[in-house]
Amino acid sequence: MKKLSINLLCSICILLFSFYTYSQTTFNVPEILYYKFDQSGTMVTNHANPGSSGSGTINGSLSQSGIGQFGSALEGSGVSGTTNYINTNYSTSLTGDWTISFWVNMNEPSGTRYIFGDATAGSFRCFAGGVAPTDGLVLRGTGWTDLEIPNVLGVTGGSVVTITYTASTGMSEVFVDGVSVNSEVQSTNLTISGSNFSVGSYGGSSNTGLDGQMDEFRLYNRALSVAEISSTYNQTLPLNIVCGVITNTSFSNVTATSFDFTWDHGSGNDDYIFEYGPAGFTPGTGLQSTGTITGTSTTESITGLTPNTDYSVIITENCNNGNDDYTLGPISIRTACGVEVAPFYEGFNSAAQPTCWENLSSDPSTSVNNFWNFNDQGDYGAANNGKNAGEFTKVDGNSPYSDSVMLVTPLIDISQLNTPYLSFEWFSNNTNNPGDNVPLIIEVFDGSSWNLIDTLRGDSTEWIFVNYDLSTYQGNDIKVRFMVNKSVTNSYSWYNDILLDEIRVDDCISLGGQDGSVNVCAFQDTIDLNNGIITKPNGGGIWSFPNEPAFLTQDSVFNFEYLTPGSYDVYYVERYVCYDTTIATINVYDESKAGEDGTVEVCMNQPIDLIGILSGQIDLGGEWYDFSGSLLTTQQPIASNVPGTYNYTYIADNGVCPADTSIAEVVVRSDCDYLSIEGEMFTELSVYPNPATSQLHIVNPSNTSDLKIEMLDMNGRVVLVENQALNNATKTTLSIDELENGVYTLRVYNNEGYKTFKVVKQ
Repeated sequence: MKKLSINLLCSICILLFSFYTYSQTTFNVPEILYYKFDQSGTMVTNHANPGSSGSGTINGSLSQSGIGQFGSALEGSGVSGTTNYINTNYSTSLTGDWTISFWVNMNEPSGTRYIFGDATAGSFRCFAGGVAPTDGLVLRGTGWTDLEIPNVLGVTGGSVVTITYTASTGMSEVFVDGVSVNSEVQSTNLTISGSNFSVGSYGGSSNTGLDGQMDEFRLYNRALSVAEISSTYNQTLPLNIVCGVITNTSFSNVTATSFDFTWDHGSGNDDYIFEYGPAGFTPGTGLQSTGTITGTSTTESITGLTPNTDYSVIITENCNNGNDDYTLGPISIRTACGVEVAPFYEGFNSAAQPTCWENLSSDPSTSVNNFWNFNDQGDYGAANNGKNAGEFTKVDGNSPYSDSVMLVTPLIDISQLNTPYLSFEWFSNNTNNPGDNVPLIIEVFDGSSWNLIDTLRGDSTEWIFVNYDLSTYQGNDIKVRFMVNKSVTNSYSWYNDILLDEIRVDDCISLGGQDGSVNVCAFQDTIDLNNGIITKPNGGGIWSFPNEPAFLTQDSVFNFEYLTPGSYDVYYVERYVCYDTTIATINVYDESKAGEDGTVEVCMNQPIDLIGILSGQIDLGGEWYDFSGSLLTTQQPIASNVPGTYNYTYIADNGVCPADTSIAEVVVRSDCDYLSIEGEMFTELSVYPNPATSQLHIVNPSNTSDLKIEMLDMNGRVVLVENQALNNATKTTLSIDELENGVYTLRVYNNEGYKTFKVVKQ
């Protein structure tokens, strides 16, 4: 009997356990519209319950294809919304609380692209491009304050956007991937009504529509709770949840390399798996930690992360002895900005504020003119600045007239730089009131205080490059602040936009260019400096000839037509964080000059001074060729012993300009012989010793007057001349120490004749 009672008790226990069930949470489908886009053809089933209308119809080239959040997606190519849209058959009627949710996967467009809307409902529409934030969307309508939806375009794997409106408070809120990112207070109890609600475009508007993929379009007649949003944004509907629902998720203590994540456990759940990784990671591939649920909440502390990087967390809690689970996530967070290590560069080429930069103003206005703008061309004198909107940043001079519109760099570590410099380009041109300028103030934060570097103001039609030595702050982490003061002009500051670009913090070092030189002839007039004279460092510089800037044309053509022969330095200047100069030396040569032709008559065997025959400008050092075309080794040859006319050719060639030629015509007379005159005169002249070593004595016993002396080497070159030593003297001594050993011709002469001696120097 006792045994039977025990068995019966066990049976009752088992029976009771079999009737116990865990609490179950169900998230139903939306009440108005729910499109999954998982069909083919033009019909789009409305899965809403009860649903405001029947199925939707695709018009135009939109299609249900590609890869969506779940299954396929609605796909568009940014064509006209007039004929390419989904006719929802829903007359817009948002008179109380409501929620719109959808998955979108598209990039930042080149123009405006409409996602959904109703032109008849106070122009209620959601779109990208135009006034929407870069890589974001905006929800706009009559009587509706613009609600920006940031950072949802260009995201790998797409983004889920959820928009809620609570009529009693007027609160509109945006959630991206289950996390609140923005909110605006609207009027309470708004009524948005119309007759042509469209998806994939804007109510038949001629503007272009969806340019990418859309999925899971949901329209509710209530404002979803945070718990429902976080539970359903990454789930298809309806969704039945057996386990307790995770709530109250939050990030805290977010730094550049770490964060804490806290959540409240679902009721009745047993244990959890916490997983994290870079945003978009595949579930199951992240880093995991597990734990048994013992309290109401858990905090996980994550370290070793990368600064300014998006991460996601996923929490899974088990119940029913591990037979069921509830997963929440991914939930995303971006780590704080870390320290940028120089070299540092920002070119403002994305038409958006760079991450980790601060854009501040002392004026409380939210006007776009109260901040630095990253996608505006500029006005008045700044309109034609030579760059396109989106390639620089600017402060509009228009109201409000804040005294401090500030753009601040991230923290920059310059300890790795040996010669740290700051450089940037700026533009200011007040064409309406020249000289009445808005100042651009540059300051550096050294870790404890801001230090004034410079105050710039002025007018120029060109971008101006400036740089500053940062060696005072070497070894520190710094920030640079660019501040515009619009309150100090005498007239209206709106005429003077301030533009900024090409910010660098780097070493001031040589860029590695190599100097070069080239020889040119004066008559060439010009030379293109880009024809390999120098080795350029990088190739982005300019040529400069400071002495005569006008001699440089077409950027690189150097005109030396009016320069005298000589060497001239032209500078190739490249700038990085500081200037680097490479020099091209241009050696300008005058034209070769061989003089003018000439004629002379001489006796047979008479020495000829060929240069003396020519006239005009003559370049000495040229080459002489005799009447047979043979190169002469002297310019004082001996005339032929045969009477006649002989032409000697002189060629002047400086090696750069073309050679110049002249002719010396020598007429050898038949009525005189230079050698016969020698035999009749100066019979008493003598020389000794011969051979000689250092001195040579010449004796003139008859005291013949006006005698001159010259010595010639074996090539006919004159190596010694003495015009006074035997002038009315009987003896003279010549020093021949400097002559090389060899045979020389000694010639003693006057106007009446001469005598020659062969002298040996040893």
